[in-house]
Amino acid sequence: MSPDSAFAGRWEESPGFSNHPLAPVLTVSRAPHIESSEAGYEPLLADCGTAFGSRPELHYLAHFGTGFFDFSLDVFDHEACRSRYSGRTPDELRADHQSACRHFVICTERFDRMLADLKSGDLMRTVIASADGALSCHRVRPDQYLVGATLHPESADDMDTLTSVAVTTVRTGIYGLPDELPGGLKGATVTPIDGPAEPLVQRRGESCADDVHDAFVRLCATAVNPDDLHYAALFRDYAFCASADVLGSPKLSQWFYNITTETRRKLYESLGGEMRQELAQLSHAVRTIVRQPLDRLVLDVQEGAVYVYRIGREGDLLVGVTLKQPAVYMAEKRLRELLDGLRRNETFRQESTDFPCNAEQR
Repeated sequence: MSPDSAFAGRWEESPGFSNHPLAPVLTVSRAPHIESSEAGYEPLLADCGTAFGSRPELHYLAHFGTGFFDFSLDVFDHEACRSRYSGRTPDELRADHQSACRHFVICTERFDRMLADLKSGDLMRTVIASADGALSCHRVRPDQYLVGATLHPESADDMDTLTSVAVTTVRTGIYGLPDELPGGLKGATVTPIDGPAEPLVQRRGESCADDVHDAFVRLCATAVNPDDLHYAALFRDYAFCASADVLGSPKLSQWFYNITTETRRKLYESLGGEMRQELAQLSHAVRTIVRQPLDRLVLDVQEGAVYVYRIGREGDLLVGVTLKQPAVYMAEKRLRELLDGLRRNETFRQESTDFPCNAEQR
């Protein structure tokens, strides 16, 4: 039971708040409709407050219901945030984050509709990261979201984990709902793969060069497997180039009772073209706080996740997929190793000079 469970007033006036390790710099902002403690948001606020530790990796956490801002907590007055003010005051940072996070929720709902044809369940977690910060949007219940943010790009994973824990605490403690394992099981060790445990299904885009396709498939042989990372695809200038997968493995057959492997492959291959518009809209939505190009997008559904990583220039993407929710964390670690391999591979470094940089053209 929460230490504030018997407290009848506003959470900011409770013993739990006054004893919080960040109480001197922890700011609560409320929308007018929850100014009174009688509005019933105090348990939510208390659970969200526990997400902020003594060393803040999470800098901002906001709650939205049916499209409206309800409240936020932040530590923008903490000395760790001062280097990222960019001439703004903490109050201006709060206004910028509230606006960006509200638009991020709208983008998340659009991604949820976009992924519906994959039949992998609802989108419950969306993560974006760039060189100047990261955000993590989590669905608590339908039309109810928590959005976390950090000003420090190196804290993206910690911020995301803290937001995931807060969402699970709210779901299980307040609403009596199950833990959906947002982000998968953390802390697992990714073991090296000497070669594919099962034959990889290879697909190739019309404009993909032989050496690029062959090099990509060789790299996938040490990454794609039936246990965590089930699919990987390369896109050049947003066009499908090559893929390798184990979607037909008997170990994954239970995820295909309502959709065929071929349909899923075609849907994944269409993601590149959709990402041209979606990433542009997403970048515009969060422009008040994230101004550098997006390097990473995670779409965590109830049955696994889709990962989109920028390889170098705009439009050159690595897409990964897992169908297993407990493996979401491990699959992304595996994909990051594949990304490192791509960036080190001479074939891809040479090939990258053949594609125009859209960002420079603008």
